[in-house]
Amino acid sequence: SVYLIFFFNYAKRGLWVTLLIIAVAFPVLIGVRYIIQEVLLLKLFGVRNYYFDITFAAYMRDNLYFTFQYSLFSFFFFFHRNSMHTEQQRAELELQNKKAELELLRSQVNPHVLFNNLNSIYSLVNAKSDKALTAIEHLSELLRFTLYEKREFIPFSEELSLIERYIALHQYRLDYPIQIAFECSPNSAAFLIPPMSVLTLVENALKHGKYREPSDVILFSAKADVGLTLTISNARKTETGSREGGGVGLGHLQRRLQLLLPNRHTFTISQNAMRFEVTLNLQ
Repeated sequence: SVYLIFFFNYAKRGLWVTLLIIAVAFPVLIGVRYIIQEVLLLKLFGVRNYYFDITFAAYMRDNLYFTFQYSLFSFFFFFHRNSMHTEQQRAELELQNKKAELELLRSQVNPHVLFNNLNSIYSLVNAKSDKALTAIEHLSELLRFTLYEKREFIPFSEELSLIERYIALHQYRLDYPIQIAFECSPNSAAFLIPPMSVLTLVENALKHGKYREPSDVILFSAKADVGLTLTISNARKTETGSREGGGVGLGHLQRRLQLLLPNRHTFTISQNAMRFEVTLNLQ
């Protein structure tokens, strides 16, 4: 009875009101027991639980003594269960919040990829270029991935395929070739990474970097050992025009990594007057 009183009243009415209800319930329940055991059973069957000369006051004291012991056990048992339930709810809520934040961070890539490339595809279609169909294929694959890919981690090789499509789309918007050099060790292909994480680094370099001249080549390297180390370096457009060399995407990426790989990654930005470099290590 004590456990049930806590179960139905504690969350709504608080501790002190629940204890007051129990304090009132104690003598009521003991009184009901007295009527059943010492009055009704005696009249109906001629038997009773206590000796014949016990007073009601003595009966009450005796029952309160034993009731208190069982009630104390129920008290601690309830709060132990309640604490476990609260912790489970907190963990589930934290997990749901992380999932919601991750979905929000990932969804912000979709319109960015879409609007940055629709105009260039429109130009290709308007000019009846043979590249239009390929450009549409690249964009649809990127959008399909960002909309429907639900895995928390994918092989690095799949991310490289997306990067190639993204660079090809970006190239259609330019009248000069993108200067980018890839150096990826073979054992890095199967390493698992958060989706669109490396693509964000490439996107940042293309958006904020300078790569028209051969000397302004974007350097991209991936080396796998115990972990995967990714480095991407680009020339800065101007000393004032791209002062930081990075955009909002890098901040979102850092937050995603904190949620998915806490204490299992390092994210380092280094820059000077000429170049901007990001190094990402994933464990």
